[in-house]
Amino acid sequence: AAILVPEAYGGLEFGHVGMGQIVEQTGRTLTASPLFATAILGVTAINIAGSEAQKNELLGAIAGGEITTALAIDEKIHHAPTQISMTAVKQGGSYILNGAKRFVADGGTADKLIVAARTAGEAGDMSGISLFVVDRTASGIDVDRIEMTDTRNYANINFDNVKVVEAALLGEEGKGWSQVVGELALERSGPERFLSHFTLLEKFISEFRTSLLKSGSSLVGKLISELQTLRRMSFSVASMLQNGDSPETQAAFVKELGNRFEKMMIESLREISNIIPLYEWPTSLQNLFEDATLRIPSNSLRGGTTEIMKGIIARQLGLR
Repeated sequence: AAILVPEAYGGLEFGHVGMGQIVEQTGRTLTASPLFATAILGVTAINIAGSEAQKNELLGAIAGGEITTALAIDEKIHHAPTQISMTAVKQGGSYILNGAKRFVADGGTADKLIVAARTAGEAGDMSGISLFVVDRTASGIDVDRIEMTDTRNYANINFDNVKVVEAALLGEEGKGWSQVVGELALERSGPERFLSHFTLLEKFISEFRTSLLKSGSSLVGKLISELQTLRRMSFSVASMLQNGDSPETQAAFVKELGNRFEKMMIESLREISNIIPLYEWPTSLQNLFEDATLRIPSNSLRGGTTEIMKGIIARQLGLR
């Protein structure tokens, strides 16, 4: 949890490139942990936008494993970060939050929620969005945990007249969109976006490396080359983020190509099953394959659907 936390707040300050290497390794064990939501998204948001008081309070606690966080942005069934209608109305020295967030990663267990709400403007506006640090157990918050096939923790969260102090504001009021864009670049470009089923591929190659015929070897070789390309792209985005850049377009490319890769991997292994029948696969490998097949639709939703990623790329390239 301390990898991205600056040394001044009790962390290791290892950087996004270093964190990417750690995330790669967690993919080998299918680890369902708050690493991404807390140690990456939470730490980055607080480190970039937090006040000195917030950094001292929150970053040290995260580095020490005392608290976890969850980033609450989406409100629609599909990923649409500009369509924020949840309101945060200032009253005296406090803000009153009303609205709902959907599919919040680690939202059912996080100690602190980093919530995007509208202090001005209307849904669709990029201005007028502010971020707040809110206790998950605060009065007026109702958490509906979502059961996932891979045991990961997501939740729908309702906010009914939730009162937070002015000091809960993360960064400048109305300037939260730039912070959200940086968070989404992290969410879209990390190794977990194309390594969800790496364990399946690794175990398959280990089991059948000596029995694959030429056609099977060709398919596996193509998967490995695609994987290496995505890895280089992901670390390139991590390096840009580490240098303070905002690689929104590049991150969208990684997310879109990562979606394609994960689907291609399942289809390639299904094709190889015509050569090496499924009933010859070890039970553990069959289970991994079945699980990956079930999870492919939900994997494409994380950080935005294919249509959203193509839209982002087209707009940034001036094609739309």
